[in-house]
Amino acid sequence: MDIDLSSKTDQEVIEFLGQQFDILRRTKAIQDQELLERGGAHAESLNKFRQGTGNPTLKTLIRLLRGIGELDRLEVLMRAPEPDFRPSGQAVKPLPKRIKKPVKPTKPIMDWKSK
Repeated sequence: MDIDLSSKTDQEVIEFLGQQFDILRRTKAIQDQELLERGGAHAESLNKFRQGTGNPTLKTLIRLLRGIGELDRLEVLMRAPEPDFRPSGQAVKPLPKRIKKPVKPTKPIMDWKSK
């Protein structure tokens, strides 16, 4: 199922993710208590996430995914692109450690004394 989340509000995305999480949990036949024990999340966080009424932190999401044995799904979201393959053997330019803002050109200062 492909869904265009880019057109959804933040709240709609949270509701969708909560529904998908619960479908995955039920598909794997994992009871709530087992999920909470394995992942270390709180029951209130789980219920709010499933109902789309909460705003789970990243730590809570990690704990919930760990509880159903699906923590590796986050790696797909954060996977960095593979470096370019260059058959010529040329070195691939390394990624910068920081991205700097472009410097805006400054307006020349008028010299009032020269007039």
